[in-house]
Amino acid sequence: MKTNRTKRTIYFRIVCAFFAIYLVLMAGFSLFLVSQEKKLAGLALQPFAFQVNNTVEDVLQDHLDSNHQITDIATFLKIR
Repeated sequence: MKTNRTKRTIYFRIVCAFFAIYLVLMAGFSLFLVSQEKKLAGLALQPFAFQVNNTVEDVLQDHLDSNHQITDIATFLKIR
């Protein structure tokens, strides 16, 4: 009877150790995949951000005077 209990305890510890290792590996792999997706999303949005930046800069340059003040606020608000 004692040997069965000892075997059960050893098997339980081994299964718990494997489960803990599995959880650690899955958490690491998940973090790795999230970081890769973040990089890909950044690369996909970067050209769009540059385009928006250039468009806003062009609109502001068209409507700013030498003192960096908006010349005609009514037409500037219509552009938005």
